[in-house]
Amino acid sequence: MKFKSRVDWFFKSAIALILISFIAGFIQMKVDNESTSSLVLFSIVMGVVMLFLFSLIPTTYYDIKEDQLLCKTLFFNKKLTIDSIRKIDVGNSLYAGMKMSLALKGIIIHFNKYDEIYISPENQEEFVQHLVKINPQIEIIGNKKSA
Repeated sequence: MKFKSRVDWFFKSAIALILISFIAGFIQMKVDNESTSSLVLFSIVMGVVMLFLFSLIPTTYYDIKEDQLLCKTLFFNKKLTIDSIRKIDVGNSLYAGMKMSLALKGIIIHFNKYDEIYISPENQEEFVQHLVKINPQIEIIGNKKSA
């Protein structure tokens, strides 16, 4: 079962701010009569950055297949067995570690002995229920309905 990553206001605001900065920079370069090559280079850089940011949205997802959980963002993949999941911390926003998420509020999956990953499925409650159905030993911490 495939779950898309939730995209919250923070990610959308970051894209908007970067886009506005690029447009303002382009206008300023035009007003200052910068050379054509500078404008072309600036436009290429702007296009690559925006392409990267927009490509994160469709390529960030979490796929549960049998006893495996695949977390994917662009070309980064993290695969773990659901039996290795010890606990899930739901509704977290502060996290410093492997983060495959486009939202501030997500879940931290603790697996193996010391490993963890931060993700943000669109429907956190359904995602957690699906994992617990496969591995009933998973300990749930936090509010399941915080999304």
